[in-house]
Amino acid sequence: MELPFYIQKAVDLGLMEVDDGKIISTNKEAIETTIGTARLVEKLQPTTIVDNENTTDQEAIILCRVLTSPSGIARELWSKFRIAFGVGHGQELPSHLWSLPAFAAIGKEIDMTFIGERTGTTISKNSLITGYEQMNPSNRDVLFSDFCTTITELTSEETMKAYGDPSTEWSTALDILKQKRALSLYKETIYLAGQSLKTDPKLEKALEFVHKRTMDGISMLSGSIGNQGQVTDLIQSIIGDPGAGRLNWADYISSAQSQDRPTSTGVNAFDIDIDGGVSAPRPNMPRAGRLLVIGARTGVGKTALGVQVAASLAKGGLTVGFVSAELEARAVEARLIANLSRQYFGSRWWKNVKEGLGHVTVGELERPGATIDQNRIAEVVAQVSMKLEEGGGKILLECPWGACVDAVINTMRTMKAKQPELRAVVIDHFHCLARHKGGSANNPSAMLEDRA
Repeated sequence: MELPFYIQKAVDLGLMEVDDGKIISTNKEAIETTIGTARLVEKLQPTTIVDNENTTDQEAIILCRVLTSPSGIARELWSKFRIAFGVGHGQELPSHLWSLPAFAAIGKEIDMTFIGERTGTTISKNSLITGYEQMNPSNRDVLFSDFCTTITELTSEETMKAYGDPSTEWSTALDILKQKRALSLYKETIYLAGQSLKTDPKLEKALEFVHKRTMDGISMLSGSIGNQGQVTDLIQSIIGDPGAGRLNWADYISSAQSQDRPTSTGVNAFDIDIDGGVSAPRPNMPRAGRLLVIGARTGVGKTALGVQVAASLAKGGLTVGFVSAELEARAVEARLIANLSRQYFGSRWWKNVKEGLGHVTVGELERPGATIDQNRIAEVVAQVSMKLEEGGGKILLECPWGACVDAVINTMRTMKAKQPELRAVVIDHFHCLARHKGGSANNPSAMLEDRA
């Protein structure tokens, strides 16, 4: 009697014994060994492949535009890329945003440079290659030669031309990349879950894996990747986690031999309350923050106080945000320039200084036409700008008239995404903010508490 093909193969291999077309015995141990081997082979060299979405063109457009732009514009583009996917300021870009290992390695180095985790600050082909070359080979994600070859191809003059108009292709590439990478992640998840069940048939593990990857895909589409996976284990934070992106507390404390003196806010009472001032950003440092609310009647000087704090921190070399819900931008700028001029050039008014520079007033800046010597005022303003830039300080200003709390929060998130070194934000005219979603109490005090 002719046996089916695979039954005959099993007989030939000694896995089972057949008599008159009937299986009379099996070599159970040999069969289990064979099945286990088959599962292992399928895991290492699967007979089926996942049909991934091809997003290499979109990824190439993103990387090409960033790498071929001046460093300042490159940082702006990269911040838009992070914002589009919702990556938080303290979080790295997830590796599953890239389909090729070389793209992932280049993207990682750009991102590490952007958030201040690399010694260099310039985003360019040469600086990235130099930084990658200086890395320990064991820490490299791809070979140095592959990194250089890929980044050279991406920065070729002909590469971007092949993708069309850079001004329109960027936005299109971002939209398509989000959709396709999410779909590709979904397909990979289903496939890998099936492969996992073949080698380790524990349904609970497979479901946990599917859930995590599904949340990643949803976060990718909704632009909220940075809001996922923020849970930390305190013990791991203290003693160390090899996969963590920051120093553990044990190493942090032992390595803190000397620390820079915090930058003063210019207000002693503030400095006392916040341990001496505001510290400059440092790589791999624990990130934290606090909220201080100052309440007083109209005209007492809350805006002047906020201007003093912002100007002092910026003069000390920090990046500071200033959000005003009532004054227009030029009015806030005049107050900041006048305050900085007093800090840089002393308390003597420019009219009382025969040689050199003195401070200017807010009124002179807001109504320069009423002043006889406009050139002297313009010179003071220009020198304030130069000194602020030389000291490394920045003041980011936005004046959303009557904005709600949610709008202000989004403004601060955007500031932080574009300028990861942002250390403080002054929110002025808190009482002018519109009610946020969900409403708030009618009592003024309760309303302010709710907004805070």
